Amino acid sequence: MIVFGAEDVGPLKYLIALEDWIAKTGWILSGNAKSLLRYDNVREVDLKLASIIVTGTSLGNALDKELLLSAQALNIPTISIIEHWSWYKKRFELNGKMVLPDHIIVNDDYAKKQAINDGLPAGKIFVGGNPYLEKLSESKLSDVNVESWKKKNNFFGKKIILFITEALKGSFVPDTEDYLGYDEYEVLNDIIEILPDNAVLVIKTHPEEENDKYIRYQSDCVRIFQNMSIEYMVKVPDLIIGMASMLLIELAMFRDDIISYRPNARKGFVGEKIGATHYAETNTQLKNYLLDPPSSSSMPFRKKYKGSGKRISKFLHSLI
Repeated sequence: MIVFGAEDVGPLKYLIALEDWIAKTGWILSGNAKSLLRYDNVREVDLKLASIIVTGTSLGNALDKELLLSAQALNIPTISIIEHWSWYKKRFELNGKMVLPDHIIVNDDYAKKQAINDGLPAGKIFVGGNPYLEKLSESKLSDVNVESWKKKNNFFGKKIILFITEALKGSFVPDTEDYLGYDEYEVLNDIIEILPDNAVLVIKTHPEEENDKYIRYQSDCVRIFQNMSIEYMVKVPDLIIGMASMLLIELAMFRDDIISYRPNARKGFVGEKIGATHYAETNTQLKNYLLDPPSSSSMPFRKKYKGSGKRISKFLHSLI
């Protein structure tokens, strides 16, 4: 049996998509994962039943590392997936030491090169693709009644700008090596400052952010949504702005105008590298995008992950 375990929402979505390609699976979940996992077909099992264990990767002390350590003590082969293009080595650090699996699966050759440059051992890395992005690329979104939604939320006649948040400030502090050059509050303040008079800003919070995190910003022209389906995120907004969230890449499967606003950024974002997003580095560039949204096609990126599920499944079964 192939057993999955993950702490965060990104790896959970990846592993759920991968499950379509594997006949017999089980799950080991933390309390946080259970709260994030909106999925009925989960069979929790004992780790000792695993032929191999596949984990997500999270920063700090999380279920992923606990599973790696437990599986290694039982001599069960371990594989970890990195579903994003960031913090490769840091994902495996715990109390000044590295907790590494037998194998690491990354999204593409660019991710492999980055991971090796970051210090991960090349011999452990397998380029598998991303089954969740593959699944999205083949999806047809359900119809939604945009006008009804606007009326219900008192947005009728307004230009809707969607902001995809991330919890950055507490993890990437100034005067450290990890500092990004910006945080979610600086970005949000910049967006509100240049918000057109006829627009409303819809803040879509990250699942792991506190419900009241942005409550002080709420007004007639700034609204907060904890829950918003991908159908509504794709079809409702006139413009979508984020920073470096994986959700921006997911939304780019359906739209060509996704903006990554990262003022004074110290690190790149794969969205521009793979042709999924458009970069705005300054407040002025962002304002220009509000007036004249970008529109170059993201089509080559959308085809990139075809075959991911089959490729990864074949790799996992070769290890049993």
